Amino acid sequence: WLVRADDNIVCRLQPRLLPGDLTRREGRSALAAHDAPSRNAAEVGKFQREETVEVLWGPVCASGIIWYEMVNEASGLRGWAMQGVGEVYYFAEAHGRAR
Repeated sequence: WLVRADDNIVCRLQPRLLPGDLTRREGRSALAAHDAPSRNAAEVGKFQREETVEVLWGPVCASGIIWYEMVNEASGLRGWAMQGVGEVYYFAEAHGRAR
């Protein structure tokens, strides 16, 4: 895994995606995409519910959260998104690989 630990904070959720994986946004609402793997980073857009995205980079552990850089080819949105918080995953397990 390409996991980096910051400030000795443990990421609780297990990484379940790799670069090249296709996944789908789960949940009831859109999820912020950031320009870096941090909640404090600038928001560049939102990944919408049920939207399919490709994982470009990650996993990265930052401040106790697993982050992935993702892209939605249809909308052109590219940014970093949280895998989830607590015990809740925001993205489904991989359902395929990019070309």
